[in-house]
Amino acid sequence: MAIRSLELFEVYYDDSDALAMVCAFASLIPQIILIVYATLIFSRREMETLMLLGGQVACEVANNILKRAIKQDRPRYGPGYGMPSAHAQFVAFLATYLCLWMFFRMRQLYSPVKRVARSVGLVAMTLVVSYSRVHLYYHTPAQVLAGVALGCVLGLAYFLFVSLIRDLGLVDLIVDLPILRAFYVKDTSGDSGSFVKDEFLRWRDKRMKARLIKVE
Repeated sequence: MAIRSLELFEVYYDDSDALAMVCAFASLIPQIILIVYATLIFSRREMETLMLLGGQVACEVANNILKRAIKQDRPRYGPGYGMPSAHAQFVAFLATYLCLWMFFRMRQLYSPVKRVARSVGLVAMTLVVSYSRVHLYYHTPAQVLAGVALGCVLGLAYFLFVSLIRDLGLVDLIVDLPILRAFYVKDTSGDSGSFVKDEFLRWRDKRMKARLIKVE
């Protein structure tokens, strides 16, 4: 085999296998998601995104603890131990949390068609990333299945935890902390509208008022 690496991220794949290159790029999806997290946090300053990132970090910590406890080797590539797969656990956690979030907390914002379509997309992402880790010999099928199962369980548990602290009013108290106010952190995830649509309507109203002033 002609082994090649995506040098920036050290993802190794068989250069003679076209599917392996696709899988190598699929393995970068968790890193891309982290970039999306950072972008959303800095641009939107939403409490929901911060809490989801906190859950994602806790999920990663749990994965590291289990790997050190189980100490099961990888089939071929990658540093450290392989049980359970961190990539599979990462995407399964995110997919589980967001599916529950759409179906139970944001029913008024997304139509049934959108909820199903986005859920299918999240599940497909989980399957693609999970398969890529097996195809590239970073994990065994058992390690990937364990990662997916753990990610789903932790995603469900964290969603219930966030729902509980919301019901208890603790999120409102956290948002009122001086350090979060200083960074303009807000919590609009429970609003019935779309922030994209709301911002567009505010921009359009402001533009129309400016035109009226010029005419007068």
